[in-house]
Amino acid sequence: MTSFASTAVVNPKPVLVPFRVLLVVSDLGQHLELKRLLSAQPHLILVGAVTDGLEALRLLRLTQPDLVLIDLELQSSNGIVVTQQIKKMLPSARVILMKPAITLLAPIAILRSGADAYYLKNREQEQLLTAIAAVQEGALYLDTQMTDCLIHQFNLAAQRRNYCLSARELEVIEHITDGKTNNRIAKELHLSCSTVKTYIQNIMVKLSVNNRVEIAIMALRLGLVKQG
Repeated sequence: MTSFASTAVVNPKPVLVPFRVLLVVSDLGQHLELKRLLSAQPHLILVGAVTDGLEALRLLRLTQPDLVLIDLELQSSNGIVVTQQIKKMLPSARVILMKPAITLLAPIAILRSGADAYYLKNREQEQLLTAIAAVQEGALYLDTQMTDCLIHQFNLAAQRRNYCLSARELEVIEHITDGKTNNRIAKELHLSCSTVKTYIQNIMVKLSVNNRVEIAIMALRLGLVKQG
């Protein structure tokens, strides 16, 4: 009688396809940290690491990367604009935009830029690797905080239709509820103080309120800004 030894069926580990990566980060500390992280992944091939957008576009032609990992806040250029140029020059390239924290208008601007993923730099590095794996498979990866912000944006859009508030007016409202002065708002939004005052006057008319405090109260009541 013939006997057969029992054998366990072992599922093989998935083979990771090599992925060529171009890194574009201005901050030297983060630059080195991300280089170490990427170099430690056997399937990720670092084809270049630069600190500005113009150099990134030059290397893009030479290296033809599968993925560009780019800081949204480059010192010498705008990450959104560079992303748009990358997508125009090399449509097949995936782009992951990185930013320290999300802002009110960031999600829409990022999606319009053509980026495939958004990663908050204060997250664990493991989450960045998850984002890379997602875009390598052709998926769109959004940080959970960005998803929450998008939902908030949809709610804002509904309120904006009711009160005819522009995107810039919503930004001013957000700064007002944070207790910032006109001078501070003007500086952060790169506007003149007189322009900020005009926005505030228009906001008061649209919301039917009389002062900055009432703007803040109404904004919180209507859900135009996030609480906490």
